[in-house]
Amino acid sequence: PASVLVRNCKIIPQAVLGRFEPAIINMQPSLLPKYRGPSPVETAVLNGDTETGVTIMQLSAAMDAGPIYSQVTVQLNDTETGPQLREQLAALGAQEISVLLPRIVSGALAATPQDDASATYCRLFTKDDATLDPTAYSAEQAERHVRAHLGFPKTKATIAGHQVIITEAHVTSPADGFTPTPLDVLCADGRCLAIDELISPSGKKMPSQAFLNGYLRG
Repeated sequence: PASVLVRNCKIIPQAVLGRFEPAIINMQPSLLPKYRGPSPVETAVLNGDTETGVTIMQLSAAMDAGPIYSQVTVQLNDTETGPQLREQLAALGAQEISVLLPRIVSGALAATPQDDASATYCRLFTKDDATLDPTAYSAEQAERHVRAHLGFPKTKATIAGHQVIITEAHVTSPADGFTPTPLDVLCADGRCLAIDELISPSGKKMPSQAFLNGYLRG
């Protein structure tokens, strides 16, 4: 899986890179120099970015710092999940490489150096990032956490004493007379992350109402 490949990636040394002419060609699912590193897709979703894209570039010994052949921008609508966006960008990148490769090999298309001063970096997510602490997030940030980490490391929470994996949720703003259920998780900004779908302790994916009926109402 792509997520496993990202977590196991290594920097290729210059001694290897120098053996290829004109270069080893790479596709990065971000608009470099933004989000150099191992998790650009998840980071774009987490941050609520309005756009991302793919960059066709030369590999260099420094992480994602090679010169750029082409970039394609994708508009985001704050509903994408990490896996959905990764698949979309992978398909777009494959299409762009297939078009550009003949020109790259022939020398007709030159690469442009990146602006290193504008570079930002994203980090490697681990299983520890799965735990959702609602007191540390706004409801909007918590909902993005669910979408960004849907593939890995997922989003775990304890609901009425049961540890679950949240797979789908939305934001609500409690009004007067609002009666929350255990699946309306109050967040730091006073709004709720309303859980729509989850994976129960049994490992079964189910709608929130089924979880309420089966686990909380006996």
